[in-house]
Amino acid sequence: MSVQIVRLNSGEEIICESELKGKIRTIKKPCIIIPTGQGQIGLMPWLAYGDVSDGIEVKESFVAFTFEPSVQINYFRSFLSF
Repeated sequence: MSVQIVRLNSGEEIICESELKGKIRTIKKPCIIIPTGQGQIGLMPWLAYGDVSDGIEVKESFVAFTFEPSVQINYFRSFLSF
C-alpha cells in the first residue's frame, strides 16, 4: 500500500493508504481533506464513527482519480492517531 489522495466521485478527497486489486481499491487510515478558507486545509478521520481498522473496500468505478500527496500534507497526516 502507498499513501495517496483519492478523489471519490462524490467529491470527497481522502488521504489514505491505498491499494488497487482488480476493480476494488482498499483504503486504510483514511482522513478527509477539508478546505478551511484562506488557502488552508484541515484533516479529520473519515468515517470516524465506524471501525475501519481493517480497511474499506471501494469499487474503483466510484474513484474519480488518485495522486501522490505533497510532502507537507503527508507529514501532518502522520500526527493523526488511528
